Amino acid sequence: MGSVFGKESVEEPPHDTLLSRSDATTSYELRKYGQRYAATITYKKTGDKSENSPFGALAKYIGVFGTPQNEGDTSIAMTAPVVMENSNKPTQIAMTAPVVMENNKDDDSDSNKKMMFMLPVEYDSMDKIPKPTNPSVHIEEIPSQTGVVHVYNGKWGEARNTELAKVWHNN
Repeated sequence: MGSVFGKESVEEPPHDTLLSRSDATTSYELRKYGQRYAATITYKKTGDKSENSPFGALAKYIGVFGTPQNEGDTSIAMTAPVVMENSNKPTQIAMTAPVVMENNKDDDSDSNKKMMFMLPVEYDSMDKIPKPTNPSVHIEEIPSQTGVVHVYNGKWGEARNTELAKVWHNN
């Protein structure tokens, strides 16, 4: 499961709303997004909240902390959403009897994570996007996607996402 967060008052990627449900116990929208671009960084969860964090590195790329860390020193507007995802791929296991799998949710420090800052709509091709000067920051093309969006206020994180997903699933 991934999470997406951001302020409602900043630019979001253009999308078509295919369905909007505000009369359900948990309101949601079904949205179709077109192709877009994101500044990304892949990291291992360490609990480090310093400006060396993935958020800090991406914020420096767009110029939040002063001079932007990209070729041309181009300031880029902050947009929503910021996307965080677990980038681990499932592991195929040969069928045996029994099959035992264990997942310690409290210690996923070996898991690769990815954080993405969606770029403003004017950056609609790779040749328009300033190149990062930090080798950890990459630019990725995000293909067109359809997704369910639930907007809520307050704290975000894996535990909160799981809690909301359970509520949403049970409705």
